[in-house]
Amino acid sequence: MRSPHLLSAFFIAGACALVACSGGSGEPAGTAGSTGSGGATATAGTTGSAGAAGTTNAAGATGAAGTGAAGTTATAGTTGSAGATGTAGATGTAGAGGTNTAGTTGAAGAGGAAAGSTGAAGAGPDKSLGCGKDTNELRAKWNTHNIMVTVPAKYSPGFAKRLYWTQPPTTYDPAKPLALYVWGQGCGLGTNPENIPPLANPASASGSIVVLLDPNQANHQCFSAGPDGDAADSPELAYFDQIVSEVEAAFCIDKKKVYMGGYSSGGWFSSLMSCNRTNVVRGTGWAAAGLQKNHDTCTGPVPALITRDMKDTGTPADQALEAVENIRLRNGCAATSKPWTPTWAPGETPATTTACVSYDGCMAGYPLVWCLTNLGGHTNTENDTHLTRYGLWKLWSSL
Repeated sequence: MRSPHLLSAFFIAGACALVACSGGSGEPAGTAGSTGSGGATATAGTTGSAGAAGTTNAAGATGAAGTGAAGTTATAGTTGSAGATGTAGATGTAGAGGTNTAGTTGAAGAGGAAAGSTGAAGAGPDKSLGCGKDTNELRAKWNTHNIMVTVPAKYSPGFAKRLYWTQPPTTYDPAKPLALYVWGQGCGLGTNPENIPPLANPASASGSIVVLLDPNQANHQCFSAGPDGDAADSPELAYFDQIVSEVEAAFCIDKKKVYMGGYSSGGWFSSLMSCNRTNVVRGTGWAAAGLQKNHDTCTGPVPALITRDMKDTGTPADQALEAVENIRLRNGCAATSKPWTPTWAPGETPATTTACVSYDGCMAGYPLVWCLTNLGGHTNTENDTHLTRYGLWKLWSSL
């Protein structure tokens, strides 16, 4: 086990010397909860009247008739008559797929015991409005979108007129939901939407609709996040919201697989979304960035992979560590960690993870990986560890 406190101390010491510490209609929903047996000696009625359900006995679409003795006539589920002393039905089983809708809760019995719980939601994808719609966008090519974004008045002159690019894979099928992978480049790099990590990895390129964001030209080609904005009401919040809404309406997206990553300025943008958009973002990660000082209270857990180099003089060490610690607490992780050693499938190109640790005890489905490298300074990892190219998708696809 590595102690993150020791790791942090080591990290801060090295970094301070360098940067002065500056800063989801598919199949049925849940099957009916089985109704409870009637009283101990009751004989089943001819019509198999229901055992009493409890006050919230979970059902699928309709409550199945039970086998308990007929008692009072309170309705159980949708059709079965309630027994007088029936035991609660068991918890409804989750639907086998479909549109992620929970089973309908059964109606209460007249005198039953406690009810079974509501059927769980289906395990299938949460399809966006774009599913079933064809698109005229070129496959495996960048498609340009010029948009107007509603932002606070003080940002309107420079941040209302914006741009982003989309690239669907060659095999895009509007009936099959894909992940949405949003990527933000560093300052000055947005006007050249080529060779970004999501497209450099065949798995993420073919398994997602890739969106490339444009660093704002009025803000010296940077996003208004981190050192180049650092405001809780950042116009990038509205920019991100509009892009996600538009892309989910145009393409078949699994809304449970919206990921965002970035480098440098795009990393600060990703960090801000991981703080205030966890209701949308299912996984995040970045290189050479941290959590900006001014932001609304961060809410919700989010799986993340964060990387920074010890020689990075462009990313304040304290803010990088603040991002890690903030997510660690929100994900319910312990303060201890162990080396992150993912298993790479045959034919899969691995990232170099020797500098990475995975925190212990995180909530199921919400891992946190922290990589403190000692290689090349302010790096997007494309020329060294490839953590943004292969590591991010490896973590997210494991969820």
